[in-house]
Amino acid sequence: MFKISAVNTFWREITFTECVLANEEKEFSFKFEFKRLSAEELEQRTGVDSKELMKDFLSDVVTGWDGIAGEDGEPLPFTADNFKALLQVSGVGQLAFRTYVREVGVLRTKN
Repeated sequence: MFKISAVNTFWREITFTECVLANEEKEFSFKFEFKRLSAEELEQRTGVDSKELMKDFLSDVVTGWDGIAGEDGEPLPFTADNFKALLQVSGVGQLAFRTYVREVGVLRTKN
């Protein structure tokens, strides 16, 4: 049985390729836990009339992560400061935002 109150968050993997050397690309991936917004709130916060900054939107809807490490290679805990640092990596914020907006608008069917 589908319970409305049981779907407050969801996890999605984000994968991207980054150039690490002159001619070498490496694939990276991590998972974000996102807070699910209602359709109405999503439209208000991301629609053409919204004045909310993407980083502020993401700081509210991203509630956890898996697969993010510090410079020492050890898993990095999800904190507001660590999330702000991750958003400083060029392109990560845009990728996370697109993933969120795409995923909340799609219900997946099980084959």
